[in-house]
Amino acid sequence: MPLLSLLKRKTAERTRSHLRVGIPRALNLWSTHRFWIRFLKELGIPPGNIIFSSDTSEEQYREHGKGRIGMDSCYPVKCLAGHIGELLASRKVNVLLVPMIYSLPSFLKGHVIDNLSCTRVMMGPENIRAGFIREEDEFARAGVRYVAPFVSFAEPHLLPKQLYESLKDAFGVSYEEVERAVREGLED
Repeated sequence: MPLLSLLKRKTAERTRSHLRVGIPRALNLWSTHRFWIRFLKELGIPPGNIIFSSDTSEEQYREHGKGRIGMDSCYPVKCLAGHIGELLASRKVNVLLVPMIYSLPSFLKGHVIDNLSCTRVMMGPENIRAGFIREEDEFARAGVRYVAPFVSFAEPHLLPKQLYESLKDAFGVSYEEVERAVREGLED
């Protein structure tokens, strides 16, 4: 490995160890939280720097999410706005990781045709992001990078490419690092 590449990789790893990554404790993001913890840990994010929002509450939505919905949504998606707003306002994170989960494996395999997420839930992260940048980019103002990769857990062979494309700039990762982290995350 050329010296310059090695230096860049070591610098990126050192930078990652200082990142604080926020993840909303909501919807499919929470049901897959073990994957995200292991995945991020494998990329060099210390477990103590992986920050989840608090439990869902009406107060959380009223204080941090009200008025942040880009289009008519169900209550669970509205709750996501409160989680994102809370992480943005009070959790001191550098990166908000809010994946758009397209599909999840199902224990009903053989009994269902597909394992797709509800489209409103799947696109919730982008819908709510629009509400936080409508008048002013609240993420930029807070110095927080918003990352919403499109992921297909029911098709694990796609995960490395999907995550690499979204995370390469925010985390300074190589494809090989993401591929290894996905493999480890799926084992958890």
